[in-house]
Amino acid sequence: MKVGLIGLPNSGKTTVFNLLTGQRLPAEPFFTEGHTVHLGATHVRDERLDFLHTFYPRAKLKYTELTFLDMAGVPVGGAGHGSRAELLAHAREPDALVYVVMAFDDERVMRPLVEVAMVHNMPILSHTSEPVGHRYPGKGSVDPGVVYRFVELFPEATLVCAHWGGGLPFYELMPDVMRRFRNVYYDTAASLYLYRDKIFFLAGTLMPGKILFATDYPLIPQRKMHARLVLAGLPRGTLAKIQGGNAARLLGLKG
Repeated sequence: MKVGLIGLPNSGKTTVFNLLTGQRLPAEPFFTEGHTVHLGATHVRDERLDFLHTFYPRAKLKYTELTFLDMAGVPVGGAGHGSRAELLAHAREPDALVYVVMAFDDERVMRPLVEVAMVHNMPILSHTSEPVGHRYPGKGSVDPGVVYRFVELFPEATLVCAHWGGGLPFYELMPDVMRRFRNVYYDTAASLYLYRDKIFFLAGTLMPGKILFATDYPLIPQRKMHARLVLAGLPRGTLAKIQGGNAARLLGLKG
């Protein structure tokens, strides 16, 4: 599978590319003819394959490979026709495109993306971080305040905030925030590194229809995260919603 990273110059594409592929390319703008894309790949570990390999140790073990294309940001009003044509040709290669932005609450930057997502009834996923607490690789600048400004600009857009939205579920105890955030959902990714397990029960009780199961795999295996969720003591109906019911409803999937 090929994934293309797109965005304006200095939006953070190469930084994300380096984190995903283990490369150390300079995080600086590049856009010249013959040099409009960086290419890298990574393998996705799968504990199921590891388990099967214990029974068939002589079999070749091959993990799923993801190829990433770090595509140069097009400078506004700059670059020649040849470079643009080359970049567009690369943009047709990936199976998926990831739009990297550094201005999540900037209406001018985000409106085109939001409008396309709404036309196709697609949710927008935000990597959301806590404004306090320990620093760690990958902790970003999109915190609850930035998300709040985004929701003010685009109240009808469906937004999924990763990592419990940096604590946003608890701000929804404020009536005004709850009213504004009617189209905002939260996933549980990386929860075991960020919060005590009580967060499953507390957030599941506060908003059982807005929590989506996620792990941040391969950082945390699915079985490990799921076991902790099951032990949280949530009612069976709430557990079913978090395990997949909420996601199915959000994505328009039928069981």
